[in-house]
Amino acid sequence: TAVRRSTQYLAELQLQGHAFVHIMLFEYDAAGMLLGHHLIGETALGKKPERVFRRRIVTGGSTAFVRIAVEHRGVSSVRIRRASLAAL
Repeated sequence: TAVRRSTQYLAELQLQGHAFVHIMLFEYDAAGMLLGHHLIGETALGKKPERVFRRRIVTGGSTAFVRIAVEHRGVSSVRIRRASLAAL
């Protein structure tokens, strides 16, 4: 997703499943080169039928694009019902 540099965003993911998930943010420059990535959160799924994950993020001074990844391991399942990224 294209973003503005040094701008605050709200990332929101509506998740379902039975898993422990890590949510990662990947930042890229205008040429598509990876600038870096980091863990922006983790959560357990399964006790509630659905969980909404929200996190404020600030893009870097050279960031032109971001990607958010949801990772799970082992015998587990995750469904991303909705995902959004909105400037604040």
